[in-house]
Amino acid sequence: MRALKALRVERSERRNRQGKAKFNLEQADRSGKLVVEVSDVCQSFKGAPVIKDFSVRMQRVTVLA
Repeated sequence: MRALKALRVERSERRNRQGKAKFNLEQADRSGKLVVEVSDVCQSFKGAPVIKDFSVRMQRVTVLA
């Protein structure tokens, strides 16, 4: 029972943890193909890097069926 309570406290602390995120969103016309573009994103978990210097550019595609 103590272990379960400790896990609940640990999970509660994780949910309340705040980090830093910077977003720059701009208004765009819907006619563009660019959906999202991110550069040099890093993320770590318990001090271990999970994602390092990740960059992606996603574009809208037209599907013909």
